[in-house]
Amino acid sequence: MSLLEKDQQEVQKLDERIHVVGIGASAGSLEALEHLFEHVSTDSGMAYVVVQHLSPKFKSYMDELLAKKTKLSIQHIENGTKLSANQIYLARPRTLIELDGEYFKVKELKEQKSLTYPIDHFFTSLAKERREKSIAVVLSGKGNDGSLGIVNVYESGGTVIAQQASSAKFDEMPVHAIETGKVDYVDTPKNMSSIFEKVSQVQKEQLHFSNEEATDQVIEQICSFIQRKSGINFTSYKRATILRRIEKRIQVNQFPFYRLEDYKEYLIDHPEEIVSLQKDLLINVTEFFRDQAAFEVIATQVIPALINQKIEQREHDLRVWIAGCSTGEEAYSIAILIREYLDKVNEHFNVKIFATDLDRDAIATASTGSYGDQAIVGVSEERIMRFFDYDGATYHVKKEIRQMIIFAPHNIAKDSPFVNVDLVTCRNMLIYFQTDLQQKVLSMFHFALRKDGFMFLGPSETIGKLTDLFEPVHHKWKIFRYIDSTKRDYSNMLRVQKTTRTEKQVGAKSFVPYQEANPSQKPLTPIYETILDQFASASLVVNHENEIVLTGGNVQKYAKLPIGNVTFNVLKLVPVNLSIAIGTALKKVRIEEEDEVSFDHIQLSPDEESEYVSLTVKPLTIGNDKSASLCVILINEEKPDSTIQAITEVRQYDHDQNIHQHIVDLENELAYTKETLQTMIEELETSNEEYQSTNEELIAANEELQSSNEELQSVNEELVNVNVEHQNKIKELTDLNNDIDNLLISTTIATVFLDEHLNIKRFTPEVTKLINLIEVDIGRPLAHLSHNLVYNQLIQDAENVLSTHHKKEKTVQSQDGRWYRLRLHPYRTKENFIRGVVITFLDITEMKELNETMKIQSFALEQSPASIMIVDQNGIVDYVNETYEKNMGLSRLDLKGTSIFDIYRNEQTKISLDESWKATKQGQRWDGTSLYVTRSGEERWEDVTFMPILNESYQIQQFLRVAEDITDKRNAENLLRKSEMLSALGEMAAGIAHEIRNPLTALKGFLQLMQADSASNQQYLGIMSNEFNRIELIINELLVLARPHAVTFEAGSVTTILKDVIMLLETQAIMNNIQLIHSFELELPDIECCDKELKQVFINIVRNAIEAMPDGGNIYISAGLVNEKVELTFRDEGKGIPKDRLEKIGEPFYTTKEKGTGLGMMVSYRIVQSHQGVMKFDSELGEGTTVTIQLPIKQ
Repeated sequence: MSLLEKDQQEVQKLDERIHVVGIGASAGSLEALEHLFEHVSTDSGMAYVVVQHLSPKFKSYMDELLAKKTKLSIQHIENGTKLSANQIYLARPRTLIELDGEYFKVKELKEQKSLTYPIDHFFTSLAKERREKSIAVVLSGKGNDGSLGIVNVYESGGTVIAQQASSAKFDEMPVHAIETGKVDYVDTPKNMSSIFEKVSQVQKEQLHFSNEEATDQVIEQICSFIQRKSGINFTSYKRATILRRIEKRIQVNQFPFYRLEDYKEYLIDHPEEIVSLQKDLLINVTEFFRDQAAFEVIATQVIPALINQKIEQREHDLRVWIAGCSTGEEAYSIAILIREYLDKVNEHFNVKIFATDLDRDAIATASTGSYGDQAIVGVSEERIMRFFDYDGATYHVKKEIRQMIIFAPHNIAKDSPFVNVDLVTCRNMLIYFQTDLQQKVLSMFHFALRKDGFMFLGPSETIGKLTDLFEPVHHKWKIFRYIDSTKRDYSNMLRVQKTTRTEKQVGAKSFVPYQEANPSQKPLTPIYETILDQFASASLVVNHENEIVLTGGNVQKYAKLPIGNVTFNVLKLVPVNLSIAIGTALKKVRIEEEDEVSFDHIQLSPDEESEYVSLTVKPLTIGNDKSASLCVILINEEKPDSTIQAITEVRQYDHDQNIHQHIVDLENELAYTKETLQTMIEELETSNEEYQSTNEELIAANEELQSSNEELQSVNEELVNVNVEHQNKIKELTDLNNDIDNLLISTTIATVFLDEHLNIKRFTPEVTKLINLIEVDIGRPLAHLSHNLVYNQLIQDAENVLSTHHKKEKTVQSQDGRWYRLRLHPYRTKENFIRGVVITFLDITEMKELNETMKIQSFALEQSPASIMIVDQNGIVDYVNETYEKNMGLSRLDLKGTSIFDIYRNEQTKISLDESWKATKQGQRWDGTSLYVTRSGEERWEDVTFMPILNESYQIQQFLRVAEDITDKRNAENLLRKSEMLSALGEMAAGIAHEIRNPLTALKGFLQLMQADSASNQQYLGIMSNEFNRIELIINELLVLARPHAVTFEAGSVTTILKDVIMLLETQAIMNNIQLIHSFELELPDIECCDKELKQVFINIVRNAIEAMPDGGNIYISAGLVNEKVELTFRDEGKGIPKDRLEKIGEPFYTTKEKGTGLGMMVSYRIVQSHQGVMKFDSELGEGTTVTIQLPIKQ
């Protein structure tokens, strides 16, 4: 069963499994692994398996090194290890691992000569077991291990990721992986974690492109859609590249199909997807100085060679063509290198760098010369300072570099090349082209280069079979030099393809230079421009096979395309007479090396009325170079009776003579060719036998060398890995040692290190203030040195720590009066051995003084009679003092972390709190009076100051609330005010009562006489009698106020008094549909009281409650013991009393009843006060009124 065939049951089980990320890594992969795991989430739900080429002769520190970069658990793989999510598994050296369900199987490898591929082995197992849940990652390394395994992962529906070659220390493994065409993503290790997440969240669709579906016809149809939309023809792109991009579009967008034909139909209905696919196919991956080592070769070998040659030839023009420049980083990199070398040799050159790309958006970005922080990572600090301007967010290339470059949109597959260039760079673009287009582009580069010019390709690109055009300068970095090849055929390169142009492209400017070009100027191809400069007639340019590569003027008049198979051979396109003349002239130019051959009076056809033309043939000259392989044919129409003037000799054309000579030349050429061919065949047969024998020997030798090379490669990779790990360890130790040295020098903590014999090992400069140490004392016993401490047990304590392995801490004082915290710790190694003692002295003098100051301030704060609270900027309580706790009846634990707005919830308190909070938030101080409610429900008043606490920068850090309880003071003031009012009222009442009583007595007597005399006046007399009685009642109350009599206080029971009052008023309550409900605590203590006066108070309160409920209801009467006082409450269900009127109850003549006098409650207040009690009123509108009386118990 193949990897692509699994039954439905296994597929369903697979969906429930976790993703497994297999990571293949070899030489130079440590840094890549660190970057990868540094960004991996700890709860990704995936398992990570790292397979490396490791040597068993050296210990691997990979687990320790990775542990510094990730919090994921790391373990080595053993046979039977179970697979779990969020774990990193490391393969051991010389083992082959594979998955068997949820467990690992490990095969130990013995020493053997053949090369093993552990990464391929695991990837193949991963594909088989996990299928769509498999992710294969190929990181830095030599060789091609992993390339076979990723094919299996890819074909099984898994995801394949390769490290970006430019970020890999050794790019062979990633490059080989990419070349398989089975890589889904190419990126840097630090970006791979986001790919993992995307794959895990959106399961990759199974895209099966069968042989029938993925036909060239369908792909070419898709390419034609793109060409009609954008004018770009992708038919010469590698099929694998196109398919991968289509697959990616389907996967990323989660399209509801997975057939290529379906995607084609989707493009027809969704033209916007065509644009997106085109952008995906235009792969813009570049960076500054990509492959630093390669650019170092360009800087030290190529550019100096070009410029020095120009200086010797006394030329000062330098032309460079950057093909596929993308967003411009490579072009600017080359420009910087040229500028640096010109500055070095103090020369001024006219430098023109033509940077071209098919992607117009990329060209637009490149022409701005602006890049973010990430883009210039590969640029040194010196170059950034020298060649960039920074505006705080973006780096801008300086004008002197930007002016060297002309950015232009250019289709390398169909547009004419630049010519006479000294350097062509085309990096990592050819790898996406098919072989034919690669060869064509390379031929174009050869045509574009000057003699001794250079070509710079990507590390994965080659020149193929064109070894006759270029010679290698640097094999690794693919730098080549131009080879002069006069017989090279450029016809295929120069032939213009038939393309479709979009409206956007018509009339568009070809170049985007730093200074905008004149729109009226249209650049011409260099060859055509040269022809127009030198000639002014109908003209053709032909190659060495006589094929037309360029035309000018009215050529259509003389050259006609034949019907059927098309040819571009000029001798087959022009009339016979003209063909013979052209063939003769070309022979003389090429073989006899004449500079120019001209014929006149050539008749185009045998017809007597046929036109006559003159003919000129000469080799094509561009600048100072002459290429014998290209020739210019000029045809001029002869007018009747005209005389042809020529710069060189003009021959009269003899048709018969030239035909005869042409036949003779052809026969001689054929005979020579046959003879040469026979000779070459014989030589080749002889050489072939020799080569065959030699080849067999070389094959045998090559097999032996290959075997040895594989062994050496394996050993080399293992040594590289070991060496990298050791280098990292050495670097860590060096850095750690440097850190310790700098710490000892810079720290202000006095420290001395002692060995096992209490000899000095190291010390900090600060310790010399306490122990008389100098550098030469290292190695001396501590006991031999004097110190400045008021402490004589240092040596004994050090010996004790060394023997007991327990630390000691003490506070000691120096002779100059400073205080130190002395700590003695055992010097413990990583292996848990004790190898000495570490003594530290921490100066705590300022801390000690500060603590004393803070202690005093804390005592003052805690013992303050004011209530103090500190809150943060959100109003959350940070601190309260004891007074606050006492006043509120809440503990600090209850208050800390609570919002101040939750503590003060009373409506009236909230108003003042909002006002004060708003003021303090604005940095102002607020003073005012506020009401608050204690935990027991008691309402109390306080004077409050609320102010911001500022830090050293005068910024608000916290808020301080200081409050003084004024409830008792307020009550005393109210009592005083009422007492003064009562005193004044008493005097006034005595006078009023005296003056009214005498006439009232007389009036009452006459009223009685009137009642006896007349029965008709009885109704009016009754009313008058009631009013007289009411006046008499008022007079009696006034007299009580005016002349308070002596009252005898005796021990009495409140419960008894209340029961008498209830019994007395119960009938009145029932008549008003009111029920008296009482609840008394058992065995309430007695109070000192006058039971008659208290009864008068209680009757007054209950009667007021009855009158407040005209519609009936309940009156609740209760008695209990609260805070060592007897507390009585009377609560009705009347309409209630407004808050603003509550405080006036008890004032003289103030009443809430229609016929009340206000004196009853005033008398009640006076009686309660005479009993050393307190009476309070609380009321809510619509809910009723509660009267609370507190009386002291009998002592």
